[in-house]
Amino acid sequence: MCIRDRYQRRVHGVKTLAYSGKKVNDIGAYNECKGSKGLYYMLVSVNIRMFNVHLGLCIPQECPIEVVQEHKGVIAKTISKFADLEVKPEDLVFSDPAEKNKKLNRWSVGAIVVMAVVGLLVAWELLATVLDYNGYLNSTAPSPLAKFILCFSYQKNAKGILTVGNKVDQRLEVLNGVRILVMWWVVVAHSFVMQLLAPLANLEDAFDSVLNSFFLATIKAGTVAVDIFFFLSGFLAALSFTQIFSNPEARNPTTFLRNYLKRYIRLTPMVLVLMLYTIFFQPLLFDTPISPISQVAADNCSNHWYETLLYVGNFTSGFMKMCNPWVWYLFVDIQLYLITPFLILPYCIKKKAGYATLLLACVAAFATDIAICCYYNLNLSMSRPPPMKEYFDNEYIKPYCRAFPYLIGMVFFIFTKEGTDIQIGNEVCVSVKNKVYHSKLLRYSFYIAGIIIMSALICTFYLLDKYKDGWSSSLGNAHIILTRPLFVIGLALVLYPCLLYTSDAADDMQCVDLGGRRIIKKKKK
Repeated sequence: MCIRDRYQRRVHGVKTLAYSGKKVNDIGAYNECKGSKGLYYMLVSVNIRMFNVHLGLCIPQECPIEVVQEHKGVIAKTISKFADLEVKPEDLVFSDPAEKNKKLNRWSVGAIVVMAVVGLLVAWELLATVLDYNGYLNSTAPSPLAKFILCFSYQKNAKGILTVGNKVDQRLEVLNGVRILVMWWVVVAHSFVMQLLAPLANLEDAFDSVLNSFFLATIKAGTVAVDIFFFLSGFLAALSFTQIFSNPEARNPTTFLRNYLKRYIRLTPMVLVLMLYTIFFQPLLFDTPISPISQVAADNCSNHWYETLLYVGNFTSGFMKMCNPWVWYLFVDIQLYLITPFLILPYCIKKKAGYATLLLACVAAFATDIAICCYYNLNLSMSRPPPMKEYFDNEYIKPYCRAFPYLIGMVFFIFTKEGTDIQIGNEVCVSVKNKVYHSKLLRYSFYIAGIIIMSALICTFYLLDKYKDGWSSSLGNAHIILTRPLFVIGLALVLYPCLLYTSDAADDMQCVDLGGRRIIKKKKK
């Protein structure tokens, strides 16, 4: 026993039992324990697949953490029995969150400086909004200073964000609808996952519902929702660079660098603000048993800030070591954007060279994903214990494994663009466009086929855990490899007829709109 005094042993024993967790994922009475003299709070944690399992213990100060760790075998067996999963003693993490929170909840010089800068920026934005609202900056020929101030006006920026202003966006506004739907899909999926990371009291019920619920297959299929964004990004990047390279004088390194710089300047300020918030403010907001996790995020951002600003964190750091791991999407998107002009330029110079370049890129991306999935033996089953760290670090956040949906988006743009160009377009593309455009049955067939493909792929996430014993290692690999490209192909089947019927003129059967081109059909006399 750690306590030799019989009276103190009795008193601390009563409080220890009262303030400690009674079962797995019961974090106990944290505030009462840390406020009691002679006691300190300890959190025992272990990660089981998507779930974080915790146990709160209120320990006498005479018992150091090393003594408690001697009994980690008993604790591991208790958690294993409750969660019906194997937990190894070496996987347990022992921490003293109260002591860590004392160090976290302090204002540093950096936090004060950042707060002052953010406060000045907000004040400047409010001033710009007031001046804009009262019309002080509205003139036929505003000065450069007035234009600069208007850049920070909430009123002006809200109009720009919520209004579809140019013709190209009007013709492609169906893509905005897809973005909204997929955005909500990603938000719901991540919200659900974040709840699983919390100390759930009904962990066993939650685990069973995730594995066996048919409707939660949509949540588990959220991994392919991100690929829809890559598909759309490839489509729009190809559209942008095709328009740029239509001018032969723009086919030079300066154009490449200028577009790279514009994209970097547009994205980096928000990434920087998020990183500063994570380092200086997030640790100040919480004082709970699991709040030291925010310090882990702050340390990751402090140690890897330059990797974040260079958008290379998905190569130099593991998924859990990155500054704000969800920013991996921007890393991959930037990296794929860097190669886009090199894939589009051959097409703009000579179409057959462009076809060959994109075909080789698709084959290379597909072959790379196959090699990585087979080498690490990856699958997405939540009921098996495959190496999830290897999945995220080596496949999930790597651009060459996400490139195939992006490339399909580029190919899809070229296919639809070629179909609208009656004069010099590809005969196959033009023929498909004409048949889809004039045949209601064919259009509905595209819709139905695309919906069936996407729905069937979502159902496979349910079958993956429901019938886990029937899925071999090869099928698990094939599931990861094929799900993404097939899903975006299904989406392309749904989008293709929509893109042909975007504007009012198209609805009147007078023209076909796509990518800034308008093909006017001759009216019959």
